[in-house]
Amino acid sequence: MVTLAQGRKLEIDELPGVAAVQHVAALEHGIGVKLLAPFHNLTRTDTVRSLGKKLNLAVACRDVMLAKVIALKPGARDDYADGLADTLPGYNQEQKAMSATLASGDLTSRARGAVTKAQQVVTATQADMERVFGGGERSPRLPR
Repeated sequence: MVTLAQGRKLEIDELPGVAAVQHVAALEHGIGVKLLAPFHNLTRTDTVRSLGKKLNLAVACRDVMLAKVIALKPGARDDYADGLADTLPGYNQEQKAMSATLASGDLTSRARGAVTKAQQVVTATQADMERVFGGGERSPRLPR
């Protein structure tokens, strides 16, 4: 059980399977990138707040799911290794999009805060994913 923003609980007891994890990771990456554009020139506080919640929920859910995979014993992660290694370039794209959004001068302070928070989660997730799956099918850095 993980507590997300505003006290919401997210429970993942069992991973749904390799293909599902890869698809959800890709979907949430796409959602995260697509939610950045609407922040530009958006000034309605309630809309910025809602959009920020959606962005942060997407990156937090992905982080929780991938943390479950990373927490598996090395041998149990083998089925995930190749497919999740293929997702690593997406983090660079996501980081680039977030940095570009933050570099723009048209964000409200609330919007900037939401994107910054999401970028912090993505940065941490990317570091964990690179550490565990950065070597492709089986990272040489992992114990057997």
